[in-house]
Amino acid sequence: MSASILSRSDRRIETEIVVRVGAAAALLGSAVVHSSVIAEHNGAWPLAGVFFLSLQTVETMLALAVLFYWSSTTAAAVVVTSVGTVAVWLVSRTTGMPFGPAEFRSPEALGTADLACCVMELAAAALVIPWALRRLPARRSSWRAWSKGAIGMAGALTAVFVVVTVVGLLPSQSGSGDSGHTQSDSQDAHSSSPGH
Repeated sequence: MSASILSRSDRRIETEIVVRVGAAAALLGSAVVHSSVIAEHNGAWPLAGVFFLSLQTVETMLALAVLFYWSSTTAAAVVVTSVGTVAVWLVSRTTGMPFGPAEFRSPEALGTADLACCVMELAAAALVIPWALRRLPARRSSWRAWSKGAIGMAGALTAVFVVVTVVGLLPSQSGSGDSGHTQSDSQDAHSSSPGH
């Protein structure tokens, strides 16, 4: 009887480790992609640059909290931040932002970087939502308890999010301008700014 409880407890701990590393990798990947558009947004509207710098900072801090100071509050903060960011993105792509310069108030085109960030943000939220709904006491991590299976699964999740991050960064590195931060074709094509 106690052996089965121990086994179930070990599986729960291993699942939690994989979830936390996966969520942290997704948050860090999203933060990296967001950091790649800070200058572009700052040039178009300084407040947008501040938004992306703040978002990149929050995502990085949340990733560290997920790894080193895990609690239901940390999990809830990941869900709220990730889902909130995707909601802002949806508004910017469907109706345009309700404030800011004219170019920000028009729907933007979809881009590879946008989609990569959305995938990672929604994945981070989905991974931690079961823990956000629980009452977990805050605790520091003991990485010595990791099994080889948990390390392998956590590594695989991290590799997936590294690939998604690279895909999200490719347009900005290739100079193709497909960061997803441009106006849709139906909008004014002769805007003098680099777009949002």
